[in-house]
Parts: sequence; structure tokens; C-alpha cells
Amino acid sequence: MSPTEEKARHSTPTPASPRPTDEGGGCAPWVYGAIFGVWAYAVLFYLPSQVDPARMDREPLTSRVLGIAAARPLAESKYEALANMRVLPLRGANVDVFMPQSVFEDVPFPDRSGWLDEIRKEWCGDDVTRESWWLLSRVSVRDIRSGDKLDSRYCLVLYLKEIW
Repeated sequence: MSPTEEKARHSTPTPASPRPTDEGGGCAPWVYGAIFGVWAYAVLFYLPSQVDPARMDREPLTSRVLGIAAARPLAESKYEALANMRVLPLRGANVDVFMPQSVFEDVPFPDRSGWLDEIRKEWCGDDVTRESWWLLSRVSVRDIRSGDKLDSRYCLVLYLKEIW
């Protein structure tokens, strides 16, 4: 190869790379994903951890929930159980029912689901909770000493059962 041929071989232009196209939706999927992520974080983590002062004044509702929670354990320990229970309304129409784990376990396992559904129906049947279904409200039963979650029920499941 002569020097001119070698120079020509090295100086040949490379083909142009294809231009990127705007196909694929642009940034819209990322924006929608970010909005969904913020909503999911708020509904699942932030709101259920904040006490709702507006719902603290709803004494009739919290006392009805407390009455249902205390009615199911053994009748002779009802007043003792009621003295050791607390209902704490949270933001996002969530609620925590605090009770001793021993009282929770006094309800036989086959009856426990129906008992928790009664509590859920009372809380989730409220007009304010029903209007905020998109917040994925839930009723959680927690141990009053450790704060451990013993069980939890979502209101959305109750609404879907009503529809179907």
C-alpha cells in the first residue's frame, strides 16, 4: 500500500449515527410515575403515622368502635378490656385500635375475622371515611404495650365487596 492509499483509507468519513427520535412518549411516563410514587408514599407511609386532630373530636364514632372492640372478648373481662383499649384516629381516615395482645388473643381465631370486620364496618361506614376511599384507609389493631401491629384491614376491600 502506498502512503496516499493509506491516508485515503484513514480519512474516509464514518457514517453518521442515526438521530434519536421522540418516539416513546417523552417524559410523560416519568412524570406520571413520580406523581404515583408521591401519592403512594403519602397514603401508605406518611398519613397513617400522623394523628388527626379533627377526628379526635368525633367522640361518637370512636366510642362506637371502642364498644365493638370490647364487646367480643370474654364478657366477664369486657370492662377490664375496655379500660385497656384506646382508639387513635389518624390522618388519611386511618385508625389504630390499641388493646392488650392477650385481649386480642382471647377472641378465638375463627371468630377473629368477623370481629375485625365489624370494627372495620363501623369505622369505614362513616361518611367522612367513605368519601376518602382513594386514601386507602385502614383499621389497624395494635398491642397497647409494644405498638406491634396485630392485624390490619383496608376499607377499600369493604367498598369493593359492596359493589360486587
